[in-house]
Amino acid sequence: MRSTSRDFLNVLSHNKDTSVWLCAERNGGTLCVRRRMYFYIPRCSISCTATPYLVAGCSRENQLHEPNHSLLSLLDTKRCYPPTRLENLVDQLPAPFVILGDFNGHNTLWGSVKTNPRGRQIEQDLYNSDHYPVILSHDSDTGGKTFPPTYSYGRADWALFTQLAVIPDVMVTTESVDTAVQEVTNDLIAAAELSIPKSSSHLFQHYKPWWNTDCQTAYKNQRKLWGIFRRYSTTENLLAFKKAKANARRVRRQSQRQSWIRYVSSLTSSTFSKQLWKKVKAANGIHREFSFPVLQTSNSVFSSPVEISNILGETFQSVSSAASYNSRFLEIKRQAERTPINFSTRSFFPYNCDFTMTELKKALLQEHNTSPGPDGITYTMLRHLNPNSLANILFFFNRVWKEHCFPSSWREAIVIPILKPGKVATDPLSYRVIALTSCFYKTFERMVNTRLEYVLEKEKRISPLQSGFRKGRSTLDNLVFLDSQIRDAFVRRNHLISLFFDIEKA
Repeated sequence: MRSTSRDFLNVLSHNKDTSVWLCAERNGGTLCVRRRMYFYIPRCSISCTATPYLVAGCSRENQLHEPNHSLLSLLDTKRCYPPTRLENLVDQLPAPFVILGDFNGHNTLWGSVKTNPRGRQIEQDLYNSDHYPVILSHDSDTGGKTFPPTYSYGRADWALFTQLAVIPDVMVTTESVDTAVQEVTNDLIAAAELSIPKSSSHLFQHYKPWWNTDCQTAYKNQRKLWGIFRRYSTTENLLAFKKAKANARRVRRQSQRQSWIRYVSSLTSSTFSKQLWKKVKAANGIHREFSFPVLQTSNSVFSSPVEISNILGETFQSVSSAASYNSRFLEIKRQAERTPINFSTRSFFPYNCDFTMTELKKALLQEHNTSPGPDGITYTMLRHLNPNSLANILFFFNRVWKEHCFPSSWREAIVIPILKPGKVATDPLSYRVIALTSCFYKTFERMVNTRLEYVLEKEKRISPLQSGFRKGRSTLDNLVFLDSQIRDAFVRRNHLISLFFDIEKA
């Protein structure tokens, strides 16, 4: 098809929704355009009148870094695969040549599940040839990304879980505390597998807060009319599809507007900022996708998940190692560690007594539904145990408290690196660590921490200037105190000295 550039652009603008190939000759070559993709390949004289193929391009230039090579791209215009006509086309090519095309040939020789006629024909063409199929694969996460399945507590049968999750006395009275922790963990996980369904491990679609049944109905009607128009390309079907598309767009916009009005009307002064921004980002379709970063050190680059995990672990270990301390501090540390700590005493202290059921229930009530640790136990599971099982859990906590024997599985954690704001993603030192430990262990830790906090506050062992990690106090108290000192210094015409320091990698 010969045309001027203006006519050619007009043809393209009128065929945006079609799948035809438009070819225009220019300077002895072929310009092939399909929708918005185009490429230019010099002309090659091939007779294709007897074949059901369109020759997209042929070149004898130095495109393969070797002289006198022919490159041919075939566009199959029919559903059949006529071998005789392909052989006729091959006979016209000067050797050596390369044929490129989507032949849709399936054969078990190159990993397909079954063999179709196209694949059988390709196998025959390769017979007595020194060329063999080359299988190419890629590691892209777009198609096969999966996530660990999680428990769906909204669909859980808690009555069945309470009935199955029974912790008898013999389970917590074993000789080894490690064995007791393992048996309790196995019992709770087995009950959860039978009573709590899990979510899918495949990639899920992001939630749209404004999507409703009206949007779904309008979208289905749009897709239905689009399928009809693809099969029967008539003017009536095109107009029906455009009307359905416009109606679906109108329904979506109306639903978005109404959803936003309802959400803004529900905002109060007690709404957390995290919930606010989560809703706003979801409404605008802003979602942060996870991808493994490529880490780089002075010596090498790490891209695989195993290499990334190892280099991050080595980096975190080096930051926390004794190599970061100076010699004076190391000497003081060694002297302090040589002195044994004696926990035995004849005096009675209230904080050394056994824990009570009230303390256990209070600790479970105060815990938030955070992510589980390596054992998979969550606070929700512990809250739904029957009274006898809770009593045995309390007995085990008191056993660990009195025997001074810490279970080894409680020392394990799932470490998640999180990039610090404004830091370079390729630097291993730019990440901070979040450790997910066992919720079973953190319940016991909260009970101990609550008791020690009460004793320290009661005996005033904590400096009154400390505001962090204290109930009823916050860093805002220190800011208010600093502000009052600055104003007082201005009034009295005095100098005020303030010292700020940041502990590196703390």
